This record gives sequence, structure tokens and C-alpha cells, in this order.
Amino acid sequence: MLDHPAAYSAAVRAAARTRRLHPRRLPVPGPAKAWSDTRDLPEMPEQTFRDWWKATREEGNDPR
Repeated sequence: MLDHPAAYSAAVRAAARTRRLHPRRLPVPGPAKAWSDTRDLPEMPEQTFRDWWKATREEGNDPR
């Protein structure tokens, strides 16, 4: 997929559209379940890095 930019972009867009479906906790079986039940995954950002970068560049702001 990394050799095909269009396919990669499509996969990134699909993943971004399904953010609300991503789990809040990792479904871990066995002894690690007690540990994972008390920890949340980090919040997903509203915007992908690529979208942020593109918007930042279009606005003329240099993120450096």
C-alpha cells in the first residue's frame, strides 16, 4: 500500500471517517485484561496530521 499513494490516501480517509467506531479500550484477553480495563486509549485528534499540514501550508503559516 505504501507504494501506491492513491490507495494509501484512500485508506487514511476511510480510517478518519470511522474514528467514532474505534474502541475506547483495548480488548485484551487473559491476565492483562485487568490492566487494560483501567486504561483508556488516547483521544483521536479531530484532524489528521496530513490535513493539518495541508491547511497550515495553505494559510501561509510555517509550523516551524
